[in-house]
Amino acid sequence: MSFNPALPTLRDRIRIQVGDTNVASEIYPDATYDAAISQYSDWKLAMASMAEAVAVAIEQDVSSFSAGGDLSVSWSDRTRSLRALALRLRQEVANDSGTTLSGIVSIPMARDSSGSSLEYTQRYRRLVR
Repeated sequence: MSFNPALPTLRDRIRIQVGDTNVASEIYPDATYDAAISQYSDWKLAMASMAEAVAVAIEQDVSSFSAGGDLSVSWSDRTRSLRALALRLRQEVANDSGTTLSGIVSIPMARDSSGSSLEYTQRYRRLVR
């Protein structure tokens, strides 16, 4: 695993969001993240896919531990946030898919007194950001 929180790549940002940042015990190798990134045209879908994959991997591990007496640990909620992240990202992609183009197309062409399209360009840049 190559993880650098100081200089995060898209792969690193996905790893941070899904909690797979422990270099000593990675859940998935870099190649798996790179494959998800190249498979989807939207980074949010790649992140959703990896969140679900990490959730499944965690669910296959031991979910609780008890050492007798009052000492017990449970990980039953570990995957809830990952599944919520995946759902939220997929909903954002679905919501964004219909609004981006219509927002850009609906900008009327406006020219300043010199005849340039400066206002149009500034309004477009604000939408893209």
